[in-house]
Amino acid sequence: MFNRSTRITKFGIGLALILFSFSNKIFSQNKELNKIFNDYYQERLELFPILATYAGSPLYNDLLQNDGSLEYINKLHKFYLKYLQELSVYSQSNLSFSDWTSCRILKEILEMESEALSFHPEYMPVNQFRSLPPNGIQLPIMMGMLGSGTGAQPFKSVKDYENWLKRISLFPIWVDTAIGNFNKGIAAGIVLPKALIVKMIPQLEDLAQEDTSRNLFLGPIRNFPVDFTEEQRKKLSASYYLAITTELIPAYKKLAAFLRNDYLPHARLSSGYNDLPNGPEMYKFYVRYFTTTNKSPEEIYQIGLKQVDSMHTEMEKIKIQTSFKGTLSEFFKYLETDPRFTPFMNPEEVLNAYRVIYKKIEPNLPPLFGVKPKTAFEIRQTESFRAASAAAEYSPGSLDGKRPGIFYVPIVDAGKYYSFSMEDLFMHEAIPGHHYQFSLQREDTTLPLFRRVLIISSFG
Repeated sequence: MFNRSTRITKFGIGLALILFSFSNKIFSQNKELNKIFNDYYQERLELFPILATYAGSPLYNDLLQNDGSLEYINKLHKFYLKYLQELSVYSQSNLSFSDWTSCRILKEILEMESEALSFHPEYMPVNQFRSLPPNGIQLPIMMGMLGSGTGAQPFKSVKDYENWLKRISLFPIWVDTAIGNFNKGIAAGIVLPKALIVKMIPQLEDLAQEDTSRNLFLGPIRNFPVDFTEEQRKKLSASYYLAITTELIPAYKKLAAFLRNDYLPHARLSSGYNDLPNGPEMYKFYVRYFTTTNKSPEEIYQIGLKQVDSMHTEMEKIKIQTSFKGTLSEFFKYLETDPRFTPFMNPEEVLNAYRVIYKKIEPNLPPLFGVKPKTAFEIRQTESFRAASAAAEYSPGSLDGKRPGIFYVPIVDAGKYYSFSMEDLFMHEAIPGHHYQFSLQREDTTLPLFRRVLIISSFG
């Protein structure tokens, strides 16, 4: 006969064994599968070297994918099929919960991005904000962000500077490919709206700035690391000036001129996908891609209408609380026109107002969040060349946390910047918002690398 303490001890051991078994079932790793995850991640870095730079990997900082070329598209297609085939042998029955979750996620990514290629996203290779999946990079804008010397592209060593020179040399090739694909899009009737083209042209012209005192691409040679020798500075300055004036600026001018003179006359007046050949199918696909559901566009639309009605109900309550007399439309007009809500004189006042909001929020975060990101955080004004068509946005830090997460604030005219929406915007885009979301995700070393940098739109 066992005494009470013995029974408790045996019960504790049994419970521990059950919990260990359960934990093992949930978290144990299949080595072969996780090798596939890692191989996929590393190979994807080479295929998408700009994304590799943003992740903080220095391996491909000198490369620029010519993502519209037939050779690249075929390579990308084979890449997706290869990993789909490798994953096909795994099922829920032979994997832990964690591995099966990662396997399902990667399968869906590969299937969706492979399907995206069938809609010829290369025919609309760039727009005013970002290009279509599977690439999703607005390369001309991204080049400006990287080449300014204040973005993700490092400029700490001579090799870093040489890497960027190599990227510059590849940009004219990308532009020629993009123009060729824009022309294919014209022939196929797959063209961008005029409303977007007229926003893109000023962006490109701004990046083609010939005044060297204002050209942002010369930023890295205006701010050399202190340990560079005079000889290194002179050599790199000459190389940068030559590359920027003979390769980069002409490429931007060429693309801007093409869009203005050749493409704009063919661009469409409509904005929806329905006017494109195969447009309804394309739209259904992108609804599925960005929402990760199988709901139809009409179902999504009805959800949206209900959300708008719900928000209007909440706004009616706020209107009453503020003792405003008038309709909701008049209340919105009041918020947009009353000078109390546009108190700023210059961009620095706007940025300082966000810093005050940050200080107000920060002490309240520990009780709400058990974990604080290690990655640093900064508030910056959006670069002038893209501010007019940009929204406030968050750019994640590097995977190793050495580059900070950045909240970008577009300020075209500080005197017209609204103050009434700043707190909710900051909490969504910055802190806790995307900074906590992306930083904690990237700092979670229990996840495969591809999941640490994965951005799923419906979650984000």
